[in-house]
Amino acid sequence: MQTTKVMARFAVALASLGGIMTGWYLSVLHVQAQVGNQVGGGLCNLDGFVNCGSAAHSSYAAIFGVPIASLGIAFYAGAICLTLIPTKAVSDKQAAPEVPWSPAGITTTLFFVSCLYSAFLLVISLSVLKTLCPFCTVMYGLNAIGLAAGAMWYGKLPHKVVAEQLRQFKGLFKSGSALAFVVVFCAALLLAVNLVKADLGIESAELARQAKKQAAHEQVFAESTYRAAHAPGKGPATAPVVLVEFSNFPCPHCGELANTLKQVAEAFGDQVRIEFRHFPLPGQEDGQRAARAGVCANQQGKFWELHDRMFAGAPALAQADILRYASEVGLDADALAQCIDDDLAARIVRADVLAGSTLEIRGTPTFFLNGRRVAGAMAYGELESRIRAELAAR
Repeated sequence: MQTTKVMARFAVALASLGGIMTGWYLSVLHVQAQVGNQVGGGLCNLDGFVNCGSAAHSSYAAIFGVPIASLGIAFYAGAICLTLIPTKAVSDKQAAPEVPWSPAGITTTLFFVSCLYSAFLLVISLSVLKTLCPFCTVMYGLNAIGLAAGAMWYGKLPHKVVAEQLRQFKGLFKSGSALAFVVVFCAALLLAVNLVKADLGIESAELARQAKKQAAHEQVFAESTYRAAHAPGKGPATAPVVLVEFSNFPCPHCGELANTLKQVAEAFGDQVRIEFRHFPLPGQEDGQRAARAGVCANQQGKFWELHDRMFAGAPALAQADILRYASEVGLDADALAQCIDDDLAARIVRADVLAGSTLEIRGTPTFFLNGRRVAGAMAYGELESRIRAELAAR
């Protein structure tokens, strides 16, 4: 029994040490996300599903402005402190019976709560963010190990430990172990937060300097040249960052950018305004038809729904295909069919093409980020950095 408890206590310490290291790395990612650097690399950006960026940018990455990763560092530091508090044994073969608010009891309950919160974050990640952060998952696993080891250390199942503590709740205020945990937790949290703030300040200043230097060598176009009142958009008109894309539905690279911009909209929310302008190729019948359909969908208030469906269905953009897509997203397909052949839709498309030609756009996709022209389907990480630089510069 004594050997088992010693090994369990050691396992708690090892899991907590791993949690501190993982928490520090996630804190670094939080700094990168806040200042606009590309978030992570390697395991952090395996694909659209397995990545750290969405979690780092989400509102769930912090509580009252304090990064969850920093709270994790403080939590694990406190857990390690609990493993260092000595306990007495009845004999060499049998450990003394644990009391609810002993180091083992407190450790078990803390990891029990942390596992519940881990489960909540995992559900949010899969159902809301639609991504999986690999290092967050590592931390969830460490919490599970800590819970199992804490229960072995105490000698009872976690829910029984929690039940005993609830029955003897007043003992919490007499527990020196609980006081030691709180002191270490607060000290570690203060240190972690200050280090994160220092990194954030240094990175922000450097990023703003680089953005200013870069902006000095880039042509900035006037808004009147690339924006139009008729262009469909999402995000507030007063957003500090405005991205206007000139795009073409049959273009595969435009579809790639469309997916990237969906990530941008989810990550930045009200900080970014995205607008769409049509730039089909001359003589490209499917592109011209899809552009007119986009104009007509905008008149029915469902541009972005048809936008997403046409990019998903491309290159199948014949009249029948578009009308089928329209029905799938809730548009009035008959009204859309009439509108596609209407001269008003054609005039709006021609206005967009003329504006693009005046801006000397040579291919799609091309977009303007606060007036700076960017050609090509920029990857999310790079575009994320550009947007963060714009925000930092302001």
